[in-house]
Amino acid sequence: MTNCLPTCLPAPRKWSRLRKAAKLRLTQQFIGEHKVTPSRRPTPHLRAANLPRTYFHYYNWHTWLEGERFTTQKRKREMTYYTGSIAAVPTANKQKYIEHATAAWPLFKSYGATRMVETWGVDVPTGKVTDFYGAVSAKDAESIVFSWILWPDKATADAAWKKMESDPAMKKLPEMPFDGVRMIFGGFSPVFEQGNHTGAGYYQGFTLAVPEKNRAAYVEMANQGWQLFKKGGALGMIENWGEDVPHGKQTDFYRATKAEDGEIPLFSWIAWPDRATCDAAAKAMEAEMGDMDMSDMPFNGMHMMWAGFEPIFDSGATP
Repeated sequence: MTNCLPTCLPAPRKWSRLRKAAKLRLTQQFIGEHKVTPSRRPTPHLRAANLPRTYFHYYNWHTWLEGERFTTQKRKREMTYYTGSIAAVPTANKQKYIEHATAAWPLFKSYGATRMVETWGVDVPTGKVTDFYGAVSAKDAESIVFSWILWPDKATADAAWKKMESDPAMKKLPEMPFDGVRMIFGGFSPVFEQGNHTGAGYYQGFTLAVPEKNRAAYVEMANQGWQLFKKGGALGMIENWGEDVPHGKQTDFYRATKAEDGEIPLFSWIAWPDRATCDAAAKAMEAEMGDMDMSDMPFNGMHMMWAGFEPIFDSGATP
């Protein structure tokens, strides 16, 4: 398995063609929702529909449409923050790890966390350049755990981690059933989020490094990809941009993704109802995409790592 894109994240053939298709869908959706009569076939111009000119006084048509489409999403992103982590846990300690996470959640909740999710690797490929095993220096008989904690904002997360350093309650938690020195972690802010992430039975977790200057292009690519994943049955998708990612002595996100100068680590996932839906979507996407041209991608796909995970603890799951 080469390190390009995950099974459920097909590489694009021509991003320009996908961008045009996305814009066309946005226009058609707007026309349908607002009952506007188009003066001609939708095109990327003001003439695409008989819309009030005040909508386009300073912005072109797709800027306004995308602004309306993602206003709520943007406001939500500005208020949330994630602590993402990847660890190698002895496979034999799976139940002990679940018990440890279950005991830790009430403490994190008391610090202000709103959700905690722990997922266990069930489809973790070995890559030629990067992979999850190398990211945490995994040993034989160890499994990969992909986890995150959701906070209302970065300030709450920062205050929580500072408090933990001196909180006596931390010493009462069960002993960690894995080597925490090799765990990698960081603070991330969402740059793209769609759908629902609660109640998923399977996750495609991935991490990569993106040039900071390509942030906008990456977000646009994520939006185009989401259209395909949603069509295939995905429940939700979130892309998180590194805001506070430390450099470790042994392992860290920068080493894991072979990040170069000016590149930022991302910690992201796609939520699926189950693995079967994800696998079926992958086959359909591969047939639909056909020829693929990766030259236009805003990051080095060879440094991206991905894997399939099943949730083993989710504080937001319905009992």
